[in-house]
Amino acid sequence: MGHFKIGKNTIINEIALDSTPKTGGAKRITLFYDGWGRNDHPSLVIGSRKLQEDGWAKIVDKTFDAKRARVQFTIEAVPNASGITYVWDSGGTANDMLSLRVGNVLNHTGMKHDLIADLGRSENPFNLWVYRRIFDPANNDLGDKTVRKEFLKDWQDRLVDQPLKQNTDPNVEKKWNCGAAIDAFNRSSFGSSHDVWGMRPYMKPMKKNAFGLLIKSIDFLNDEIKAGAQRMKNSLAEGTATVLFVVHDDKFATDQNGHIKASNLTHYVSVVGCNEDGSEFLVLDPWPGGMKLKYRSGIFDSMGGVQSNFMGIMRLGPRWGDLDSKGRILATPQPKTGSHEYFAVRGG
Repeated sequence: MGHFKIGKNTIINEIALDSTPKTGGAKRITLFYDGWGRNDHPSLVIGSRKLQEDGWAKIVDKTFDAKRARVQFTIEAVPNASGITYVWDSGGTANDMLSLRVGNVLNHTGMKHDLIADLGRSENPFNLWVYRRIFDPANNDLGDKTVRKEFLKDWQDRLVDQPLKQNTDPNVEKKWNCGAAIDAFNRSSFGSSHDVWGMRPYMKPMKKNAFGLLIKSIDFLNDEIKAGAQRMKNSLAEGTATVLFVVHDDKFATDQNGHIKASNLTHYVSVVGCNEDGSEFLVLDPWPGGMKLKYRSGIFDSMGGVQSNFMGIMRLGPRWGDLDSKGRILATPQPKTGSHEYFAVRGG
């Protein structure tokens, strides 16, 4: 069985390619094919088995490396085409095939900036591979386990290919590090400098060394939150993600300075998009199902959008009950979309 690859080693079976025209031509990606396991040379074609070109993409270059028994080939999207096509070895087996989704990559509905869509607009095949895996239905299937230890282990096994997921192995909770997972994704996807960890306080200090504190008791710093929202919007315009420290359940604790301590009641998420006025933010959540979102973009809209169990929206604005009088806070909208509702207490 032949192998389609990014670079020389990373085997893939599907990838996406933006069909939005660029200055001077169309989007292209270069991939490799090897391991076809027969004496004759492979014959790479694109389209269905009956039609070698279907109007969505075309192979514009092929170079055979006889010494390494490898083909380097370049795919070009047909401008503004939309659909799923296949690259395959006409002399191979039915499994010697690469699925290619082509379409206009747009920002998620309502987002002025969207760093995830920027990955999808890239001509870097590694970025496109990450982009496709984020939205692969298999990588967003949380299964049907209901016992805590069972579904945590199930997530660890079934979601191993999801780039956004943190460790959830119930047998090694010391490895549960949402901050490290977000940091690693941001740095690998957006660049080593594209990760804001300013961690400015969005709330006044609470009682020192306290336990059992309530979210409704938080005194949010309205002006700092509004300023933080503008900073995040400005960072996104430069292609930079911002990390948020959030709390999602009551009975949290504070340190000797009255700041909320990291625990299983707190979390780290990453802001990767926002709307025009900087009041709604597209967020990555490494905890499976912590937030959920039907992600809409041109390349996926023929499917009515795709379900992400690792993304959501946080909004800047008043909340309910005692929090209404506190003014503007940055939190997930009500009703919550996933298993958690988040309130940002530190950010960029």
